[in-house]
Amino acid sequence: MKLLNSKMQGVERKSNLLRTLEIILAQQDKIKIVSDLAFDAVDLDGSNFLEKAELSEVMRQVAHEMKVKPPTDGDIDAVLKELDENTDDKVSKEEFLALIVQVLRKMLESEEDLQATINQQITNSAGGAGGQGYKK
Repeated sequence: MKLLNSKMQGVERKSNLLRTLEIILAQQDKIKIVSDLAFDAVDLDGSNFLEKAELSEVMRQVAHEMKVKPPTDGDIDAVLKELDENTDDKVSKEEFLALIVQVLRKMLESEEDLQATINQQITNSAGGAGGQGYKK
């Protein structure tokens, strides 16, 4: 019974990451601050824009840290095109902020999907335990 109760309690819970992402996304002003700090860290020439060379450097560093294949020039061009809403061949702080928000929303969506899957598995295993658990 104790096992069943602990499984049922899990259905109602959200993961820490899910709760954290919801809190972060509700605080747009703080996202802007963090986004601006991240942007400034990669804006190597201080132009208030990320040009292709800076974007390339960041993407290659991230790939190296994640131990994945580095992006090709085509990959970098595609990312620049995706981020560059006004087609000036550079990324502004506002365009970068949109990227950060989009990434956070995708993370939230993925975590919600994972949580729903886990909750369904818990519900299924809790429901199945009632009829099969103990025989007299």
